[in-house]
Amino acid sequence: MIRPKLGLFRSRNLQKWWWLALIPTAWFSLFWRLGALPLQSWDESLLAVSAAEMLRNHQWFLTYFGGAPDLWNTKPPLLIWLQALSLHTFGYSEWALRLPTALAATALVVVVASFARRWLGGPLAGLLAGLALLSSKGFVAHHVARTGDYETLLLLFTTSQVLAVFAWLQTRQRRYLLLAGGAIGLAILTKGVAGLFLVPGLALEVLRRRKLPGLLREPATWVAVLLAVGPPLVWYTLREQMLPGYLAAVWQNELGGRLLENLEQQSGPWYTYLLHFVTQQFLLWTPWVVACIWAIARRPIQRPAHRFLAVVAWSGGVFLGLISVSATKHTWYDAPLYPLLALLLGAGLPMLARQTAVRVSWRNALVLEASVLMLAVVPSLAAVYIRLNKTHKHRHDEPMLAYGRYLQHPGATPARSYTLLHTTADRGSSGYNAPLEFHALARRAQFSDTVNVVFKATTLPPGQVVLLCGAAARNALIQRYATRLLYQADSCATYQIQRRLE
Repeated sequence: MIRPKLGLFRSRNLQKWWWLALIPTAWFSLFWRLGALPLQSWDESLLAVSAAEMLRNHQWFLTYFGGAPDLWNTKPPLLIWLQALSLHTFGYSEWALRLPTALAATALVVVVASFARRWLGGPLAGLLAGLALLSSKGFVAHHVARTGDYETLLLLFTTSQVLAVFAWLQTRQRRYLLLAGGAIGLAILTKGVAGLFLVPGLALEVLRRRKLPGLLREPATWVAVLLAVGPPLVWYTLREQMLPGYLAAVWQNELGGRLLENLEQQSGPWYTYLLHFVTQQFLLWTPWVVACIWAIARRPIQRPAHRFLAVVAWSGGVFLGLISVSATKHTWYDAPLYPLLALLLGAGLPMLARQTAVRVSWRNALVLEASVLMLAVVPSLAAVYIRLNKTHKHRHDEPMLAYGRYLQHPGATPARSYTLLHTTADRGSSGYNAPLEFHALARRAQFSDTVNVVFKATTLPPGQVVLLCGAAARNALIQRYATRLLYQADSCATYQIQRRLE
């Protein structure tokens, strides 16, 4: 058999500059138009309001919404602290709110690529793992890397748990135990119980490898346990003392309630995430994942890539089982799987390319190897680009999300005292508009405006300036009051109340 000449795998330039291709890809996937999308109506804007309230009232251990302590969102405040710091530093904007998420996503890409380079096949594995993650529709998506939600910071810490446990199994170095413990503690401080969902599978892998007795005899293990449970325990204790009933709300929202009951009208059959995975979130990567798992499984069991496959199978498999049996199913709950699958792609794609070059007896392997890798990566990057463009095109279609852009118009606020009116025909959103609440807080903080937010046009005095967006709010106003139009842009307008209609 004719052996192919050395190609991508031994390139000196790749050995030295392998990470350069990740920079423009990360900018495109994580930072391009980061602040263009309006605040999303539920989780992201709830966090935004809590961060803005924290800056206003200086209550760093109690999260607020609407001026009152929030027992609906029971997650610990690590992300909200970071968002409050960003808003304080860079001003009140969508970009500033999402910056901690984008930086956490960048750190995750660095961790994934560096780990793949160290353990799974050198610079090419690192490059491909990073590119695979940055081209995953389930990662570069709403509620994950593109919005200011919990998931990306959570992914940074849950992925670090898996990688640290694997590194400890390979080396028995104490530092990896401490890293794993710290990652568990930070994951819990990010999203509560969700930070533990990969731990059962990791424990089963330790048992399978018969390393539990040695682990329990290791003093660093108990330091790691302290790092994992100490800070969260302090947080939950203080939070319950400051506002009794918090732990009961945690149980209802994060444990028994969410697992056993269909909260927020989000449910589906047990195979929901598998179906979502192969048809949407990882559509173009799915056949490559299967091929890479096959290629890695055929490697000798002593090889790091094969052992890492076992760690992913146990941790990811148990995690997938937990979220699949949960009564509440959100599309982003499977996000912790994507960094792990990206690592398997980073390890497996070079194997597939090398095997292809050998089997077809191609003398110049460089072209064939590059072609195989481009065929794997480029379609997924193109799909991410198409989705981002589509989202950008329709970003202002919902009237309840249009207030932020309208308030930036110089003519939208002719006075420093005004009312923001939002009404909707959707009963599920009646009396709620968290993005509007955030923008009201921002105007008060930045311009000292006197801003009232109302959801019914029933008690507006003559002379009051009213800002609104959408036909429902406009109709509610003009049916009750004689008004004078002061300014208008797109679906939003500013009116002044003349008198009430009889």
